Amino acid sequence: MNKKAFYDSLLASFLYVGLGTISVMSIYPGSLFHGGWAFVGVLLTLPVSFVGFGIMYADSDGYWYTLLAQVCVFFVAWFVTYQYYEKKYRNDDFD
Repeated sequence: MNKKAFYDSLLASFLYVGLGTISVMSIYPGSLFHGGWAFVGVLLTLPVSFVGFGIMYADSDGYWYTLLAQVCVFFVAWFVTYQYYEKKYRNDDFD
């Protein structure tokens, strides 16, 4: 296991999915962090926030369901990002 790929993919996934999660949780007007930035945040992180957005659209009090879905999305995104970084760093070693 490549430690650099592991930690880089962890950080990238955490920041990207974290921004998506906070944006999705803030999209409802009664939310603590509600604002115009939330819609932009959801658009920027749409690949990882579409499930959470659907849950929040269907049930405005579905914070726990949204959080659970985003945790699952985080692990999938982390795995995909780790595979990408591992291949990238492996190819960089041969150059």
